[in-house]
Amino acid sequence: LTTDQKAAPLLNAKFSTSRGILTRYIEENEAELFTLTARDAVAGELENTVFDLTGPGKLFDIRRVTVVADTTGNHIAEGRKLSGLIDRFRSEEDGWWDDVLIAEMIGLAEKTGDVTKNPVTLKSTTFEQGNFWTAHFGGVYLLRDLAHPAAISVGPKEKLGALPIRYLFDLEDRNQIAHFLELNDLVEPIVNARGLDAAAVLRQKMDFILVDAATRLGIDTGAGTRRELRQVANTLGQRLPEEFQGLAALLRWVETGG
Repeated sequence: LTTDQKAAPLLNAKFSTSRGILTRYIEENEAELFTLTARDAVAGELENTVFDLTGPGKLFDIRRVTVVADTTGNHIAEGRKLSGLIDRFRSEEDGWWDDVLIAEMIGLAEKTGDVTKNPVTLKSTTFEQGNFWTAHFGGVYLLRDLAHPAAISVGPKEKLGALPIRYLFDLEDRNQIAHFLELNDLVEPIVNARGLDAAAVLRQKMDFILVDAATRLGIDTGAGTRRELRQVANTLGQRLPEEFQGLAALLRWVETGG
């Protein structure tokens, strides 16, 4: 860990929340990390209560993620141990005559420094993980901290089997997913959005679909001007994707005032 990672991307992440958790952890421990990394490398890991994901149902057991970190020389752990020995030394009546205790304190102090004047600790920060995406099991969106919770599978939902949640969709259930997002106030119909040129946005999305369809069929789109794309649409005719036809119908509705 370094403070520079606060703004860096996180590669090969298996959970969508991992980068956000690390960023918050670094921000909350920035001064401590700066001090520690000046003399040693700091490493850590994200811990949760699930030790193995033997099935999709185990994803529902992931509720909290804790970040734990220390230097490669265990300065934090040893500093914590030294603090405990100091408390013991001060509280025990015969602490001054405990040669073993004093020797252990001196040995640890040589590694950690004066922890009474310069205590350096990292918070074991725990974060709630309610809604997240995971790359496991082909990709799953788990959205459970909502008024109407659901899970969405990137692959066929049947492969996930029975899950402890009422609604389970996959990406083929487009209408159901749209209804789910609307029920939870997670989307706004484009035609109702304030300050937005809905027609321009719809045309742009139609252009994207048109270029993709033409490329797949080996049709030249030229420079991609409005005139050339319209010619491509005429060339495709009945081969135009359903998505294009649906957006075209919505565009007509918007331009004619409903």
